Amino acid sequence: MKVFIASLLFLAFLVMSVSVSFAQQDPSYQKLVQDVEALKEQVSTLQNQLQTVENIEKMELAAKLADAEAKLTDANAKFINAEFGRFERELRDSNDNWLRTWSHWFLAIIGSLVLILGGAFWHWLKSKSDQKIADEVEKSLNGFKEAVSEVNILEEKIRVLDKEHAVGVVERFKSYPLHTAYPEEIKALSEETLLDVLCDRTRDIGIKVRILDILTHRESTRLVSPTLDLLNSILDSHQDKELGWYTEAQLRNLVNLLGYTPTQETYEGLIKFLDRLVLRENTEFRDILLLTTTTSSFAKIGHELNKEDWISLLKSDFSRLGNEVETMKRILHHLPNERHSVDNFKDYLLELLEQHDAEFVNDWRERKANANTETEETS
Repeated sequence: MKVFIASLLFLAFLVMSVSVSFAQQDPSYQKLVQDVEALKEQVSTLQNQLQTVENIEKMELAAKLADAEAKLTDANAKFINAEFGRFERELRDSNDNWLRTWSHWFLAIIGSLVLILGGAFWHWLKSKSDQKIADEVEKSLNGFKEAVSEVNILEEKIRVLDKEHAVGVVERFKSYPLHTAYPEEIKALSEETLLDVLCDRTRDIGIKVRILDILTHRESTRLVSPTLDLLNSILDSHQDKELGWYTEAQLRNLVNLLGYTPTQETYEGLIKFLDRLVLRENTEFRDILLLTTTTSSFAKIGHELNKEDWISLLKSDFSRLGNEVETMKRILHHLPNERHSVDNFKDYLLELLEQHDAEFVNDWRERKANANTETEETS
């Protein structure tokens, strides 16, 4: 636009110069002046127009500038909004991440606290519960103990009554011979009650012999231990005195009855009892019949159990008797007959006796030979 206006001004100036030049030479100068004046007016008009055009352009530029500024402002606003949105999203995401992280930590801490507090509470509750249960159990246990104690007392009373009843029944049959058949009244007595009486140290030995006979008929093996204890306890109480005829007779009955229960315990118990009888310090108190009965029962048990050492054990004991001739004679008479192993022991005793009473030995052997001859003739 400015170039166009400048071109017009230059053209007008050229025309004026030409006009002046022609005015000096052309008579129509006056007209030319008028024309110049007209041109000046045109130029002025053009200048005004130019000014107007510049103002319009300025306005257009201002409008464009305002529009650009508005667009810039809008763009800046959008940019700011976009940046704020991005910042907001980043901030929100950051906050969310922070919240999630701390939420997890918080939940973990809360969970740990819950576990700890819950565990502590559970432990406390369990301890209270256990204590309550323990108290209840203790109460029940105390009650149970009291009940058991009462039952035990009652059972002990019943046991005592049963023993007294058994003793009363057995006493009525004291005069019966041993190895007899007993009536139903005796058979009704329990083995446990009879063993209780046998173990009772306060009971008379005669009652115990009768009970032992009853148990022997029942083939009870539980009688061995209390009977051996009874034999040894009586011998302990008579270390420095005679047994007395009643005590000695009852001891012989006990030993004799033990011979009907062939067990290992009986075998070992009788040989130990025999050792004690042989080794009694005061030989004046040695009872020959008890020694004989013990030897006979031991020989019987050893034979029935097929023991190989019973003869050597008897020989060892009797070798310590020395020259007690009458003892060996009585033992010979009480040993069982028709048993090969027993005959071997009898031969051993006869050899010991031959040094002190040859006549007795010869007579013994003669009678044995005659008995064997009669047996062969009968058969």
